[in-house]
Parts: sequence; structure tokens; C-alpha cells
Amino acid sequence: MLRVLRADAYRLLHSRLWWILVAGLALYAFEGSNYFASGWYSEGVATFAEAARRHEVLELAMALLPIWFAWFFGSDLTNRTMRNVLVDAKGRRSYVLAAAVLVFGAIVAVMVALSVILALNLFRLGFTFSSEGAATFAQRLGALAVFATAYALVAMALTVIASKNAATWGIAGAALLTSTVLFSFARVAAFYLPAPLDRIADEMLTTYSLSGMASTLEGTGVVQPWWFVQAALIALLGVLVCSLILRRKELR
Repeated sequence: MLRVLRADAYRLLHSRLWWILVAGLALYAFEGSNYFASGWYSEGVATFAEAARRHEVLELAMALLPIWFAWFFGSDLTNRTMRNVLVDAKGRRSYVLAAAVLVFGAIVAVMVALSVILALNLFRLGFTFSSEGAATFAQRLGALAVFATAYALVAMALTVIASKNAATWGIAGAALLTSTVLFSFARVAAFYLPAPLDRIADEMLTTYSLSGMASTLEGTGVVQPWWFVQAALIALLGVLVCSLILRRKELR
């Protein structure tokens, strides 16, 4: 697995598009806080944690990074760049596990870097620090990083299922998931179910889906501890699906 992880990490770190994406997010973290600062002050916002929550650069990263990784791994299957690794069952397991580690590590690294840039600029702009606010922000950072990881691994599972045009299907799936389009469509469909199935379906979607958790976090700003477990289980399911599908005979 380490050999595959090193190969993927090398390809990621030498990708110009990756650094363009990271630089764009970093620029938004810095310039966006400059642009919105006066408006936040006029609304009575004075703390770092509340200003950081309103900035939403981490939510943007949560939406864009899974799309990036859907292309990154989908292009492997489309262009057969890793065909020497995927020749046997052991290599395929190593490929999936290395992908999961790379996704989580890269997403956490990017989100921490964005948080540092945002925090330093907000302090420069005069927003105050509090230990309670910092703890709240750290919980939100952790939740969004786990959500983004789960989105990316579910999108990767879509690329494996698609096989042909894998990158296209993965990008489309990641975009639909992270934009909450599928979540909104499912809630509308649940509305037409007979009672009490409509209420039960809506509660299940809101409580247990990634988009439902992210939507609740956006609306309330409160992180629920069990979200970490739920998102991790969804990510694990994505890894399991990838592993099982890659064992198909026609992929050999």
C-alpha cells in the first residue's frame, strides 16, 4: 500500500491543477475575509469563530475537493495509468486503501491550511479570539473534513462502478452530492409518500445522509458528535464498494 500511496502522492503534488485549486481556495480565504469584514462588523460580529463560520471557505473546499478527487482517481481508470497495480486482488486492495489515506490526508491538510490563513487574517482585521469559539471552529473543521472525505470516497466508488468514462461519472456524482441536489430531490420525493412514511423518510434523509448533516451544520452551526461516526461509516462503505467492484472479472 505504501508504494501505491507514494505514487499517488507524487502525482498529486506534481499536478498543476491541484495547486491552482488550492491557491484559489487560499486566495478566497484571504481576500474574502477582507471583503466581508466590514459587513460582519456592521452586523455586530466581532469574534473570530462567528466570522469564520460566515466566511464558508471550508464549505467551498468540502464541495470542490471531492470533485477534484473524482477526476483524479477516475482518470486512473479511464487512462489505465495504474493498470500495473490493478493486475491482482492484493494490488487492488492496496490501491483503494492508499486512495482513502491520500484523500483524507490531503483534505485535512488543505482545510487546516485554509483555517490558518483565515484565522490569521481575521485576527489582523481585529476579530477577537476566545477558547470556546476556537473549540467550536475546530469541531466544525473536523466535521467538514470528514464529510468531504466521505463525499470523495463515495464519488470514487461511482468511478469504479462506471469503469468507462469513469472520471466523467465520478465528477457528475460528486457535483450532485456536494451541491445537495440529490438531497433536495429526495426530500421532495419523500413529501409525496403516504403518512407516516413521508415524515420517516424525511427524518432519515436529514439525520443520516451526508447532505442532511452538512445542511444542518450550515443552518445551526452546531456539530453533533455522532456525525463523525456516521460520515466515517459512509466513507468506509465507499471503500468497501470500491474493493468489491474492483474484484470483477471484467476489470482484469
